[in-house]
Amino acid sequence: MNSVPQSLQPVLWSTDVSHLDLTRDKRYIIHQILRLGDLFALRWLFHAYGKQEIVNTFIKEPAKEYPKRDYYFVKNILLSLDDRNLDDDAYVTTFSGPVRQRTKNSVA
Repeated sequence: MNSVPQSLQPVLWSTDVSHLDLTRDKRYIIHQILRLGDLFALRWLFHAYGKQEIVNTFIKEPAKEYPKRDYYFVKNILLSLDDRNLDDDAYVTTFSGPVRQRTKNSVA
């Protein structure tokens, strides 16, 4: 299994899946499927990377893309990390996307 199936294009919507590399794009693939994937996508993900690699990526390379409810489902149920104290702010975002700190030079 060296490539991402075309059937995952709706979940990995921001790029053409034929251009994804399982190693280079691992962070994007894992977080996007954990956050938006259906049962087929999740099964493929766990088969492609294995649970430990997914857990390691989730912990070591957080993505501030998860609505709070989705984050807790992924962390506590899918990955069984309910006993881990992770920085929720590194994962949880607002409805409209990650909040970016304004600087005095930013446009209002």
